[in-house]
Amino acid sequence: MNASVLADGWGTFVSGRRATTTTFSAGTGPSINIKHGQNVTVDVSVAPQSGAGTPTGAVVFESSIGGLTEDVAALTNGTLNSFTHNLPGGTYNLFAVYSGDGTFASSVSNSIPATVSPENSTVTLGVEPVTQFPPPIFLASPFPTTATLPFGSAAVIDAQIGGTSGANAFPSGTVTISANGQPFSGALNLNSGGETELLWCFSLQTNCKGVGVYQFTAAYSGDKSYNSSSSTTPVTLTVTKATPTIEWRPSEIVFGTALGSGQLNAVATFMAGLPPSATSVAGTFTYTPPAGTVLPVGRHKLSVQFTPADTADFNTAFAQIGIEVRPRRRSSPGRR
Repeated sequence: MNASVLADGWGTFVSGRRATTTTFSAGTGPSINIKHGQNVTVDVSVAPQSGAGTPTGAVVFESSIGGLTEDVAALTNGTLNSFTHNLPGGTYNLFAVYSGDGTFASSVSNSIPATVSPENSTVTLGVEPVTQFPPPIFLASPFPTTATLPFGSAAVIDAQIGGTSGANAFPSGTVTISANGQPFSGALNLNSGGETELLWCFSLQTNCKGVGVYQFTAAYSGDKSYNSSSSTTPVTLTVTKATPTIEWRPSEIVFGTALGSGQLNAVATFMAGLPPSATSVAGTFTYTPPAGTVLPVGRHKLSVQFTPADTADFNTAFAQIGIEVRPRRRSSPGRR
């Protein structure tokens, strides 16, 4: 941002109000050379260029690389004596902008060269199963560090980047997540709050792994304000076998009819993804009594054992259900 252009533009806009001069100094001297998050004392005074009076209103600090570097602060008796610890990383010129009031025009101060080196960063990880859709944007603090869920169920692995200074500023950049020491995600962009998350098994085709124990770590890329860093404590996600659900609706039969596809028609599904949806499971069904059996009249129990094709990720499942065998109707004798 060009301060002189800004001042000229504002001066035209506020024509009719009395011109002011804004003077800016820093406790570090004629220049600022600090690490990000370090406090810097700032002093601003605003005075009319001619005549008496005390300007009121507010001051903001802006930089030559654009954007506010500090919240709006009010003048007291035409001055501001404060400090800031939110100067962004980089090399730029810093200046104060007086907003003006009903009597006095806005103005832009002299600039002070600033060099702000990055501070060290921290990476905090969390993991949690999720069943609601849409899922929560980010996990609640403190982050849980372990989770156990069956194969196909969804979870989020959340990464939060912070600084060691406690400055009220959020890192930018990307995070890469690894599982068991191997890269697992691409570069995930941080949001404006310095967080990002990996969506685990929101579909079976995306970030969805089988039974096992997965330890996640994260590496932060760094930016002008924060150095790169890696998480020091992994989070652990344990995936266990899923147990299929057997759905079975045999149709009634009359005596003398052998058990067949109308009765031995079980299907196996499990809940997967987010929102959770029933997904079929491949495998074989073993029925008792088997196909071809002719049952006597009355109520009977049918049993089935389902053996999944993927025995690494699914348990064997069992089910029982009742079936009614009705007597065959006698045909009425014909009239002579």
